[in-house]
Amino acid sequence: MRFISSMWSISGLFVLISLSACSTESIHTNFATEQMDLNKHIRLQTFDTSIASLAYELHPSVTLKQTDDAIHLVYEISVTHPTLSMKDVVVSFTLHPTMTVLLDNVNPVTTTVRTDHATHLEPQGSPKSLNVDREFGFAKSSVKPFFKENLLTLYVKVSYLNHGRVVNDYLKISAVPSKELRNYLVNL
Repeated sequence: MRFISSMWSISGLFVLISLSACSTESIHTNFATEQMDLNKHIRLQTFDTSIASLAYELHPSVTLKQTDDAIHLVYEISVTHPTLSMKDVVVSFTLHPTMTVLLDNVNPVTTTVRTDHATHLEPQGSPKSLNVDREFGFAKSSVKPFFKENLLTLYVKVSYLNHGRVVNDYLKISAVPSKELRNYLVNL
């Protein structure tokens, strides 16, 4: 499945699991709710920085595309190898707040909540993973030292149902830069 809107896209097949915040509700969310929730947790600094205890693997990456006057960073998060049943999986992420000021009023929140159907991940089922990605453009003139320091930081929320319980994982992680991006950063 591929859904494209303006400069972001979401790819199907994603796996992500954890038991950090649980309740017995269902997942009823929308873009605005995901954005408010991410921003609230950033403000309160309640993101976990360890992915060791997750019931899935999380693979964040960032690649570089360049034009004459801009650089484009493509962020991707893959959730793979779930160890338990994940129903109605929703993955959302945003950039470090210092990066968002460089986006010229572009909303940095990216989420799978805009997809047409729910994604379910099972340890022995299909699909085996879920990916969410988005491309952000930055004017080369805006690339400053804090850009280099914060461009790898992602704030991620993964929500799913496991046996009727809502699980929400809030993670502050570093994306793995591509070789081209690492070379670009060395020359800044």
